Amino acid sequence: MSEIQQIISAKLICFKCGGNFSLSRDTLICSHCGSEFHFNRNFIEFDDFKFKDQYGAMFGEQAQEYEQEHFLNEDFSKSLALPFKKILLKYIKLPAENALEIGCGTGVLTRGLRHHGVVQNMLATDLSREMLDEAVRKETSASTIYLIQNASKLNVKDRSFDLVLGSAVLHHILELKNS
Repeated sequence: MSEIQQIISAKLICFKCGGNFSLSRDTLICSHCGSEFHFNRNFIEFDDFKFKDQYGAMFGEQAQEYEQEHFLNEDFSKSLALPFKKILLKYIKLPAENALEIGCGTGVLTRGLRHHGVVQNMLATDLSREMLDEAVRKETSASTIYLIQNASKLNVKDRSFDLVLGSAVLHHILELKNS
């Protein structure tokens, strides 16, 4: 069991019942319902098929080509994260010890934040397993964990992260109603 696994397991609640997790080797075990979820390198094996809605499917189909098609190379990753760093430096001490990224996609911002020393430990979430598979494939840090999560129903304990952020994600999760 790694340090990042211990840190993240203390911040999550069970994906099935909302109970607390304990960590045994590379497995999260719910103390309430007994459900088990395994770490596979830096990915938590949890895939709730309710997430396979139109958005999950849409992003899954293009995951392998997403960065190339949108010209999201490593230089872009670094340049995307730099404004985050400049703004955050005005408000908090960096690196943030524990950060949660919502809608990380293939990890473009995640990698840039790590490059600029904005975060120490990161839980990066997305709705698409395929996008997260790409993020895991490109990840070079042992201090980032990836997890399939719906941004509107996160399985994290209240106030458990020092920093919560995302890039180009709000328009995907806001349901605007005409008044």
